[in-house]
Amino acid sequence: MAGSSWVKLDSDYPDNPKIHPLSHAAFRLHITLITYCAKELTDGHVSTVGYRVCTARAALGRRLVTKAVTELVTAGLLEPCTDGYMLHDFLAMNPQLERHVVEARRKKWRTKKHTDDNQFPRGNPHETPRA
Repeated sequence: MAGSSWVKLDSDYPDNPKIHPLSHAAFRLHITLITYCAKELTDGHVSTVGYRVCTARAALGRRLVTKAVTELVTAGLLEPCTDGYMLHDFLAMNPQLERHVVEARRKKWRTKKHTDDNQFPRGNPHETPRA
């Protein structure tokens, strides 16, 4: 997939004391929320619209979603806020939106610089090739 985003998970993620006791539904929803935040560059914020997108992607059904959200909040992995939820410690493991923007600008600058450098021949243009 071109232009894919990524998330960073600790290799001990499933064994984390907050994660290990989760139901399969809560585990699935948590991963879905993490990947959504990374893809949409929300810095761990899940708006009410984002919440609906994630619950649809997790494909759990309304009753399981309600239970899973309760589990995630109780475990301290999801924090309710005025306009949705915040993923606890998301920024500790994943780059911030600001950093992503800076990296994108750097990449664009390097690409432009490389393109500009290749437009002009190198060396002395008055040299005659030797036979």
